[in-house]
Amino acid sequence: IIFHPYRILTVFGENNKWGSFPSIGTGYNFSDDLNWKSLNFGKLRASWGRSGMQFYKPFLALGILEVGMPYQGNATILPDWYEGLFNQSLSWEQTDQYDIGLDLDFLDSRLGIVTDYYYRYTDKLLNRVVLPGSGTYGGYTTQWRNGAAISNEGVELYVKYEIIRRPELYWKVSVNGAKNWNRFAKSYNGRDDGSGYGQGRIIGKPLNGIWVYKTDGFVNNQHDLPIIYNAIGQSNYYAPNFNPGSFYRPGDYNYIDINGTGDFGNSDYWNAGSALPEVSGGLVNEFRYKNFDCNILMSFQLGRYILNKLPGTSVATDLTIYFMHPLLLDMRDVSFWEKKGDQSTFPTNQLEAFAKSMFSQPVDRFVQKVNWLKLKTVTAGYNWNSPVIKRAGISQLRFFISGENLLTFTNYTGLDPETVDISTGSDSGMNYPLARKLTLGITAKF
Repeated sequence: IIFHPYRILTVFGENNKWGSFPSIGTGYNFSDDLNWKSLNFGKLRASWGRSGMQFYKPFLALGILEVGMPYQGNATILPDWYEGLFNQSLSWEQTDQYDIGLDLDFLDSRLGIVTDYYYRYTDKLLNRVVLPGSGTYGGYTTQWRNGAAISNEGVELYVKYEIIRRPELYWKVSVNGAKNWNRFAKSYNGRDDGSGYGQGRIIGKPLNGIWVYKTDGFVNNQHDLPIIYNAIGQSNYYAPNFNPGSFYRPGDYNYIDINGTGDFGNSDYWNAGSALPEVSGGLVNEFRYKNFDCNILMSFQLGRYILNKLPGTSVATDLTIYFMHPLLLDMRDVSFWEKKGDQSTFPTNQLEAFAKSMFSQPVDRFVQKVNWLKLKTVTAGYNWNSPVIKRAGISQLRFFISGENLLTFTNYTGLDPETVDISTGSDSGMNYPLARKLTLGITAKF
């Protein structure tokens, strides 16, 4: 059993000077009490621990100062209006983690199984809370507070088997997989965090959602669009955020009014899936024959969602923010709406569609459920054990060749699913694919 005592933290707020980060763990080797010939080792593990994450800026609780404009040749310093308001109760984020694990070895330790379950609850999450009334609090607009919580839980499994175990020939295969669930547990005010154009955090719901506009084909006739009215009775065709100068026309995407308000805007985002994979893991093969050795590593992800923005940004190369963007798709597979009933890839005018949707067309039709398997690394080596090198004072000499990112098998239509941000799931096509690399080397020990 391990226990970390209390420690004093001088960087907390005036009303919160103390913090405790204890941990405890225990284990039971039950194989010592069982007479199973096939079971060589068995252990049950359990632990709990609490940790804290330091402020990203020292003394955040005391208020942040910044360098101001010079005054009559003298340097000045003043409170940061954005995050300078002190908080006498501010403390670090606090995470409690519970783990239960099982270790098993069978068949003279040829077969090994390790499985773990964990539950992690992060409380007192730091949030920059917008204060009511801009500048009301002495010119400050936000304040750092401990006001949210997130939970994570998951299972991990590792299995290894030594297929051949001889003095001159050895082959071991190991595979591992992991699954994680998370959710937004609470907010500082007990309400959903709706910031980010509808892409906020909903209490009790998972994080890492991909938020897009939901569509139903294209607008075929102008009269199919509803007429909407604002608060003063002004009428307009279906438009983004009731913008009278930019309403939808035939050939545009037919956006769905998710919240049922009769118009279309930022609150009509729809959660199309999670950017987190259902399962991720790897497969390792280890070979050894006399002085030769080889290691093959493959990795995979299954069931993650990705918003592939690459097609849209590729065909919008005349738009200012995408000027000179590379054309990274086969134009023979691209079509634009021309007449009623067309099942096209893009609207009639993709540039205008970009301006209307405001955020590079985050629409459901470009969300993909992605699986991938990669041959990540292959390393082959030869250990040269010869009296010649020993006479030269070299105890070991190894030649090796290694390759990275050699093959990718995936249903993703973008560049490289592994480079897509796991938190947002959005691929703008701005990331380079992971480079294929070849390495030749010599390792010598004296």
